[in-house]
Amino acid sequence: MLNFCYAFHDLQQYRNSLLGFLNIADTGDTIYYPPGIAKGFSIFRQLQQGISFQIVNYTATTDILFDRRAERDDGLLIVFKNINAVINDAVLPSSNLPGSVQVSTTGQPEQILLPAGKSIRALKVYISKKNLSLFLRNDHLFSLFSDYIDSSENRNNQRRLSVEQCQWFNEVTGTAPCNALEEWQVNGRVYLLLESFISSVFTRQPGTTAQVDEQYRLVRIGEYLKSHYHEAFPGIQWLCRYACLSRTRLLNLFKKLYGITPGEFHQRNRLRIAHDLLASGVYTISEIATLLEYKNFSNFTSSFKKEFGYLPSCLIPCRKTDESL
Repeated sequence: MLNFCYAFHDLQQYRNSLLGFLNIADTGDTIYYPPGIAKGFSIFRQLQQGISFQIVNYTATTDILFDRRAERDDGLLIVFKNINAVINDAVLPSSNLPGSVQVSTTGQPEQILLPAGKSIRALKVYISKKNLSLFLRNDHLFSLFSDYIDSSENRNNQRRLSVEQCQWFNEVTGTAPCNALEEWQVNGRVYLLLESFISSVFTRQPGTTAQVDEQYRLVRIGEYLKSHYHEAFPGIQWLCRYACLSRTRLLNLFKKLYGITPGEFHQRNRLRIAHDLLASGVYTISEIATLLEYKNFSNFTSSFKKEFGYLPSCLIPCRKTDESL
């Protein structure tokens, strides 16, 4: 049996400990396990400042004991997982098993034994407590979520994933993304899983006032728009139905929370993604405009210049002439 003993401060530190345990070189975000230990991969990535995640998909080829020591309690681990048991030498596909989600603090010790032949698919989201407060954008929401974390019920139980959450989970953990667009799609699904889980906590918590509930609905709209960057803006009327708010109240509260309108929020997020995709050097301007459902190329380039101060072609000066849009 192999014993992986570690202390968890953040995902970057955990990643370095894992590389040392596996005795392999650092090859980037994706780590492929040595065949003598496991068959599969782990991916480490930052979602936004203070929020990072690990995607796990592998089958153990030897017994592994994961031993997390108690350390300072300065962050949260939200773990979506699906573990397969070996039944009569046959492994049931993880997509056919119900997944679960559980929260713990980084200060909690934990031991997990993964016998040879067992498979695990997991999404581990790390959030520092400071950035959880920024993510929730509300002190009362932060207090309610902190109470949930401290509750004895949470420490002893896991929550089952819904059918929709299972679908997102399978999309995230199925295969390692191989290009920039797939990476953005994975990030969007991680946002959806994180938002839906936190939302479910508040719907079950007593003491959630109408005002706090409205504020969280706006956060849900923001996360929805972030994860649906590849689609056209759904429209204010649709967002009103999604958040169960009137048009006037939605627009006023959204601008108060984010400083811009929902349409501007969606546009700005899409342009940032377009910027990153262009900088990756994988896609042409016309391909990115199509992927993000811009039907008018001139509108795309003018919006891009308004946001960043230069045309898309400035990021790829050596491209062919069709990129001078």
